[in-house]
Amino acid sequence: MGGRRFDKGGGRSGPCFVLVILIVCLSLTTSRPISTSFQSRIRKVSGLPQPRSDGRHLIQFTDTQEGWLADNKNLWRTTDGGMSWKLVYSISQRSLNSIMGFQFVDSRNGFLRTSGWLLKTEDGGCTWRRLHTPFDFPQDQLLDLSFLAGGKVGWVVGGIYRPITRKELEQHPYPNYAIGTLPNDTEAVLEGVVFHTDDGGRTWHEQIRTRDVHIFLGLSFLDARHGVVLGDLDVFYTRDGGRSWHPIEFRDDCVDQNFMTVFEEHPVDVYFVGSGTGWVSYTGGYMAKSEDGGQTWCDLLHLGGTWPNSSDNFFQKIRFINQKHGFGLDVDGALYETRDGGATWVKINANIRFEDIYLFDANHIWAVADEGLFRIVP
Repeated sequence: MGGRRFDKGGGRSGPCFVLVILIVCLSLTTSRPISTSFQSRIRKVSGLPQPRSDGRHLIQFTDTQEGWLADNKNLWRTTDGGMSWKLVYSISQRSLNSIMGFQFVDSRNGFLRTSGWLLKTEDGGCTWRRLHTPFDFPQDQLLDLSFLAGGKVGWVVGGIYRPITRKELEQHPYPNYAIGTLPNDTEAVLEGVVFHTDDGGRTWHEQIRTRDVHIFLGLSFLDARHGVVLGDLDVFYTRDGGRSWHPIEFRDDCVDQNFMTVFEEHPVDVYFVGSGTGWVSYTGGYMAKSEDGGQTWCDLLHLGGTWPNSSDNFFQKIRFINQKHGFGLDVDGALYETRDGGATWVKINANIRFEDIYLFDANHIWAVADEGLFRIVP
């Protein structure tokens, strides 16, 4: 990340975007037959719906039958476990705006993060309205969101540019990606910020802003009190709903000295199960684990044994069913499984480059790839 520069538009030219919202949901069903040809544990449910767009596919299910699938420009809904899809939202192909992420808290209420805006639906995705956040696009960057059940309580994270003098800029070793320019040509530097809402996004309250972490990349909340946020240079936890945040602590009795030298690496993904057990993956193949809601952490291992032929691989996404059983998706799209809480990982051998995974329960695990939607069976 250290060599990447963010300009005031987050790497995009121009603040003007044309957004097309489909008021009438267009029904699309896939015509490709269900196949089980890949292998016994990875079963194809359907091909991907049309129209297709470039970009990575993202999936989420709110129960065993209802779910959503997104690509760069489109969002679809299924009510039959992924066998058929209905197009519920679309952005013009000519627009520079793109879908970056989404979260549904139930069958009707959901949030959609684009490269420019945060949107909300209360009818399953057929209609959307814009939520105004303190991240003032295009000069600031909204990078992740997390809402609790009901959709009232939630958090958004990212980075906000602060004006900076030339003298301060020359005296402080800011990384290139944190330096930008405001619309009035004033030089600025990113500061990581977390905002909280308790009214579904109508109002927002700043919880933490730090000059040491230049951008917050992601977050995970166990409940209304316990959460973890990933920064580009550090990880923070809260036990009071975000009123106070603290850097995570690594325990001397369970951290190898080699692990403590990895902090030129960056956290990538975080995931918790309801008991308070959580995991953070890092670039370089490292992983850490907490069993107290995110306050203290142990290193699991350097995952060089998982990828013996590559020192650059790591898990871009980690998801766990319980304290022992989980899945990891590496940067090459290969899918791995652990049954000992992340200490060892075994590749699920399929000639597929997966783009996203979603775990609803032990019997309902979906993975999406360019070839289609798949179910992973126990």
